[in-house]
Amino acid sequence: MATPPPLQHITVDGIERNFYAFRPATAAADSPVISLCHGGGGNAIKILFQTEMLEICQDLKFAIIVPEGRHYTPTPPFKPSAEALYWNTGQKDTMDVASPTPSNDIKFLATLYQALTPSFITAGRLIQAGASNGANMTLYVADQLASQINGFAAVACTTSPCNRHVGTLPVPGVIFQGEADPRISYNGDLDLTRSSGTAFGHTVNHWLVRNGLPAQPTSVLAMPDIDKSDNCTAKRYDWAGTYPFRVYRNKGGGHTIPGHRWPELSPDDLDDPPGEVCMDYETFTEVKEFFNTLYGWWDE
Repeated sequence: MATPPPLQHITVDGIERNFYAFRPATAAADSPVISLCHGGGGNAIKILFQTEMLEICQDLKFAIIVPEGRHYTPTPPFKPSAEALYWNTGQKDTMDVASPTPSNDIKFLATLYQALTPSFITAGRLIQAGASNGANMTLYVADQLASQINGFAAVACTTSPCNRHVGTLPVPGVIFQGEADPRISYNGDLDLTRSSGTAFGHTVNHWLVRNGLPAQPTSVLAMPDIDKSDNCTAKRYDWAGTYPFRVYRNKGGGHTIPGHRWPELSPDDLDDPPGEVCMDYETFTEVKEFFNTLYGWWDE
């Protein structure tokens, strides 16, 4: 992995919060910015490593912000670690994973984005993204800070029935989900023993209604099965409109980021394997294509 940029800090509610910000030389001064939230138990360096984001953003010509959640002592089966950080997504489940700290992470990100505009973020060019607990945070940001972002991309998540999603503003978005995700069930976890996620279809329907889109997709595309060894195939579902929406369903895919095999697994991952990685496409290449089609940011 390329050398990360310097760690930066901002104080919110008397708490020093950490983040990275990086604009590659290939990106224009007003290039779009993707803010990427790490998964639960991870941190900014881990998500940079997992996604190869420093190299990806250079190739795809966008800037990145990588904020960090806060530490807490998890309940079993998760192991405590000084490097294990989580997001407060406004929900609470049986493992207390989603609301581990009293910190207001919506306020943190709102304050951060305001502080970085216009010096780093060009107004109207901010995409919120994340994976796992960071994807739940992404959906929460899309709900609570819809006026501050221009779209979202969420990987490996469903909306908790306890999430306080009360916003009404439409937000263009992309969601990536593995149908064989062992951690956040595609069909929901009604007994709440593993996760408080609703069925994936409920999350999709929420955004279809909010974005004023019909129940049936405008088009369905079977993604080319480029990697025959990944035990996965993928389909892309598009809903066209003023606020378009897209879903990638990865048949056989696990709690993973498409296009990125983890070079090594943490002890938690070895005990609780995340499942297969769909290698038939790369997540952030697809994110860029979706938003460039909508906004034409990279065609100017």
